[in-house]
Amino acid sequence: MEKKSIEQRARILLDGIIIEPDTADLLCSLNKYSKRTFIHCLNVAFMSVQIGYNWGMDSKRLIDLAKGAVLHDIGKIKIPLSILEKKGALTQEEFEQIKLHPVYGYELAMMKGYGNTVLDIILHHHEHIDGTGYPDGNKVTGLLQETQIVSVVDAWDAMTSARSYKPELSGQDAMLELTDFTDSFYNNEAVRGLRNVTDK
Repeated sequence: MEKKSIEQRARILLDGIIIEPDTADLLCSLNKYSKRTFIHCLNVAFMSVQIGYNWGMDSKRLIDLAKGAVLHDIGKIKIPLSILEKKGALTQEEFEQIKLHPVYGYELAMMKGYGNTVLDIILHHHEHIDGTGYPDGNKVTGLLQETQIVSVVDAWDAMTSARSYKPELSGQDAMLELTDFTDSFYNNEAVRGLRNVTDK
C-alpha cells in the first residue's frame, strides 16, 4: 500500500473522528469502559475506510463511514461489564442483552444529532442481507453500502481477535468463514472489498 494512500485514509479518520468533538467524546467514554471494544472499533473504522476509499467514495461518504464504523459498538457502554467481558460462553439471556447494543448506540448517536448514514450503520451492523440478524431482522428492507461494509469488517475483526471463550482465527480462515455466508449474511462485494484490503 502506497504511503500517500495510507496518509489520505488516516486523514479521513482524523477529520471524521478525532477533530469532531462528539465522536471524540463518545470514543473516550468507550475507551474508559472497555479498551478491547475501543480497539475493535478503531480497527473496524480503519479497514472500512480503506474499502470505501478503494470503491471511490467521496470524502463526505468516507467521513460518515468512518464515524459510523468507529461508533458501531458505542451502545456497549450500556451493557454490564459482567456480560461484555465475561470469560466463557454467554447464556441466552445474556446474549439477548448484548443484542440490544445497536439500539442503545442508535439512541446515543441520535441524541448527538448524527446523520442517517451513521445512524444506519450503528443500528443495522448486525443485520444480514437475507433478512435475519438483529435488532430488526426482516423489517429491514435494504442495507446501505456503508452498513454492509461495516458488517463484514466487524465480523472479520471479531473472528481474528482473541476472546476468552474462543480461539482467534487466522485472517485466511476468517475470510473463508465470511465467504461461506456470502449472499446470505454478507454482501459479496463487501467481502471482496475486504479481501482486497487484507491481501495487501
